[in-house]
Amino acid sequence: MHDSNAWVDPFGLDEKILTEGIIYRAGSGTLNNFTPAVKDLPGGLSTFTTTEVMIKKMPSTSKAQIIDISKLGSGVEAVLDGSDGHVSIRPKGDLDGSALKKWTELKGVDAPNPLAEDVKKGHIGEWKPSCK
Repeated sequence: MHDSNAWVDPFGLDEKILTEGIIYRAGSGTLNNFTPAVKDLPGGLSTFTTTEVMIKKMPSTSKAQIIDISKLGSGVEAVLDGSDGHVSIRPKGDLDGSALKKWTELKGVDAPNPLAEDVKKGHIGEWKPSCK
């Protein structure tokens, strides 16, 4: 019998808030890419601790945005949510997930997006694989 508790952390007990380090977000450097999709609920905007982990999870990735966690804006936090190198960027202090849900509603919409702007503050460059 499969033990689903081996891969699910429903109470967030295995997460660690990061205050420094480099993470990678697959895709372009647009505000839209720095906005989570509904499928990202309840975690947040997906990023990864290394390009190797990112490529393993997303093999078709052709570029990624490099984000310095220490430079993120004050409205978001980076959370290492497991041992597989996945880091979620989510609204700070959002205990019930309502701010994250509102943030996802801005995906693809031409409207002010302060949390995506907070992510963009940490953007320091772009990574592309040397041979793809």
